[in-house]
Amino acid sequence: MSWAWINGRFTPLSHAALSIEDRGLLFADAVYEVVCVARARALDVEGHWSRLWRSMREIDLAPPCSRAVLTLLLERVVARNRLREGMVYLQISRGSARREHAFPAPSTLANMFFFATHGKPPLAAPRLLRAVSVADTRWRRVDIKTTNLLANCLALEEAKARGGDEVLLYDAASDNLLEASKSNLWLVARDTKAFTKIFTPPRSTNILGGVTRLALLRLAEQAGLTICEESFTREQAKAADELFLTNSTGFVSVVSSLDGCAIGKEEGTPRQRYPLSHKLYDMYVERMGSL
Repeated sequence: MSWAWINGRFTPLSHAALSIEDRGLLFADAVYEVVCVARARALDVEGHWSRLWRSMREIDLAPPCSRAVLTLLLERVVARNRLREGMVYLQISRGSARREHAFPAPSTLANMFFFATHGKPPLAAPRLLRAVSVADTRWRRVDIKTTNLLANCLALEEAKARGGDEVLLYDAASDNLLEASKSNLWLVARDTKAFTKIFTPPRSTNILGGVTRLALLRLAEQAGLTICEESFTREQAKAADELFLTNSTGFVSVVSSLDGCAIGKEEGTPRQRYPLSHKLYDMYVERMGSL
């Protein structure tokens, strides 16, 4: 049986319920985090809490508890679900109140819940994904991790209808790629002297500051790799040697094609065609084992 923790108590996941007047349900007035669990240990917890506290601050939502209490609750959810590999979802809304656009009284209690999803140990190699580009129609503060994800879902459905596995969102005015439906985006470029640079769009209100993105930036720096936080267009992405995505549950995923255009070398094994993506995947998985 899977267990959810909701507003102070455990309940079977299938029985977990909130008031129909929950503002997260009515207005997407809620923030969330997804924490990866490997070998029964939650990963990058402080990174997730830092982003969560920033999200709450940006929408003027008072934290319902301390970081220490939140960590304790996370550990209890992992233990109660006997979670070895998988993820824990956490959501905090502004609470339940009469449906009005104005915020409820400050005394309104937040609604907070956790639930766990069982998964599998990391794969031996990153997944290969076919990507399709779709113009970005999300709201202008996607740097805040709110539950307002309908535009992400619609874009992903469009990409799937066009034969893709994932969507890459781009700014229609500049043609710059931003990110995927739930992942940060990276480009690998090699010059004629085999000098390699890794590009990723810079932090802004148009992308979410990924926890795995930050971890990979640090790993790449430790490995002596050159990282450039710079924007790039769809055409530049199609000409790249490698494209890959990062998030907390997929770690590193390779983009093998964009809008039907193959990325990188056309011959060889995936590890031969996308060597740096595989190297970074291996480095991240090794890091997971050392945490």
